Amino acid sequence: MPPKARITREMIVDAAFAVVRRSGVDDINVRKVANEIGCSTQPVMYHFKTVEDLKAEIYDLATEYYENYLVGENKEEQPALTELCRRYLKFSKEEGNLFRFIFQSGRYKGDHFEKMFGCSRDAVVDNIVKNDGFAKEQASELAASMFTAVHGYASIAANNNAEFNEKAADDIINGIYNAFKAAYGKAGKAKK
Repeated sequence: MPPKARITREMIVDAAFAVVRRSGVDDINVRKVANEIGCSTQPVMYHFKTVEDLKAEIYDLATEYYENYLVGENKEEQPALTELCRRYLKFSKEEGNLFRFIFQSGRYKGDHFEKMFGCSRDAVVDNIVKNDGFAKEQASELAASMFTAVHGYASIAANNNAEFNEKAADDIINGIYNAFKAAYGKAGKAKK
């Protein structure tokens, strides 16, 4: 008799991640994960004492997936803030279940900016200063304003309360950026 296939912890997490992507975190239970793998519930319960333990591990995988989606494999090459915003909005619509799990499930702890854009706020601000000519303080204000507007629109898109429209998303992103540029001028100094 051939040996039984060994169900690993990684296989369970990958299967649970697939369920969350497809159906949302509220759909996670031991039986659904076992069905996804094609095994009994015993291996799932062996590796994870509670469903909450499994959800915590899925959350880590989801945030890693999200960060790679946003900034790609090369974390050294920082995309412009407007591009990060576009990717964030696109993720919220394409991966609504993951977006809700990461940002709206009550699990998120920490620096919103860090998790939202998959990189440090300082890196984004430094990139704005370098590429757009804003002073550091104004670059920080711009990043915060973009965060607020884009997260609101992304939440609406992820919850299917409005049809996602790339042109409207671009208009929002460009409108905020251009308003800041007009308010602070190209050199990033406040106009009087």
